Amino acid sequence: MARRVRISKLVSLLLRHRPDLGGLLPNERGFVPLDDLLDSVVKIMREECSKEES
Repeated sequence: MARRVRISKLVSLLLRHRPDLGGLLPNERGFVPLDDLLDSVVKIMREECSKEES
């Protein structure tokens, strides 16, 4: 799967279904700070890459 598609699917997963997976805590309106979202995406993608290399 292309990297952009993986990132897109991860962002959708974090925002729609599993914010806890990235350690995100949506506010009362369902929003999370962009910096927090980006940090979570980078962390998860790095973990995924290191698993692929193993």
